[in-house]
Amino acid sequence: EIWQYFNEVLCASTGVNGSEAMDEPLVYPSPASDLLFLGSNGDLPSSIELTGADGKNISIPAPGRTVDISHIPVGLYQIALYFPNGRVRSERVVIAR
Repeated sequence: EIWQYFNEVLCASTGVNGSEAMDEPLVYPSPASDLLFLGSNGDLPSSIELTGADGKNISIPAPGRTVDISHIPVGLYQIALYFPNGRVRSERVVIAR
């Protein structure tokens, strides 16, 4: 009985509902040079915030599907996408030229 219990607990499938996964944005390319693209089947973020390795924040209000990053210094950034419904998605992006 104990092995059946462990098998059920340890081998239980985990994952993301297919519809939720399709709504998640994709930030690409990484590394990027001048433009970042946001791919999503759902809402676009209402704002974006980049946080550099030095801790400085760069805010980008109301982006479209394309984000101009040509003025942002080269480096590794954490990008936070803020959605109108309160959801926040965070990814890493490298800016290189």
